[in-house]
Amino acid sequence: MSSIDPISKNDDILFECKPDSLCGNLCCCGINQTLTGYDILKLSRLKNLTTDKFLKRYTFSYTGKQTKIPVVSLFEQPDKNNACIFLDSSCTVYDARPLSCRLYPVARGISKDKRTGKLIEHFAVINEDQCTGFGKGNYMSVSEWILDQKASDYIEANDFFMNLILDISSKNTVLDKSMKDIFIKGCYNLDLLLEDIRNLQTSIKTDIKELENNPLLLFKTGVEWTRSQILN
Repeated sequence: MSSIDPISKNDDILFECKPDSLCGNLCCCGINQTLTGYDILKLSRLKNLTTDKFLKRYTFSYTGKQTKIPVVSLFEQPDKNNACIFLDSSCTVYDARPLSCRLYPVARGISKDKRTGKLIEHFAVINEDQCTGFGKGNYMSVSEWILDQKASDYIEANDFFMNLILDISSKNTVLDKSMKDIFIKGCYNLDLLLEDIRNLQTSIKTDIKELENNPLLLFKTGVEWTRSQILN
């Protein structure tokens, strides 16, 4: 029977995922895979596309019911059990897969301490009946699993982004169309912002080559620019 069981960062899991697991890749089906701008940068670079072309080809956007901000999700394949657009016989973008894919079967959530303003991590293990990876491989703590799956920079990007989301929500800021356009450029369609920086159309003062070669820096720069335009 499937379950979601809380776990601490120091607790161990015994799990291994391989292409020959014969599980049907059901963890990649019907999941509404949302993306951060960092995910989009990594995926678009892997695909050798601009973020604008990537977004138009592989994603759709909508307004979040709770946050009221733009959300970007990957297309699914309706004729293949609503599989992720990048699932063939296996993941075709594995090296640039989003955070939730990297951490599976671990799920991670965050909340903000109202007193200190610091983010608090929450972890759980998703036990799904169809998954054949449990009980295989080597025991790893959740912390070790994060490092093994090369997820640290994705977590840093996610938390930087979520801080902005939480601040927008806490201030009850309602984004009009122009603000949503700013949000999409600064948090998702970062090559458009990069072009503005090249053409000196923003107040951002930084090394353009460093932004071009460092996706995490570009993403965090975009989030900070968005914050300055919407909240300050």
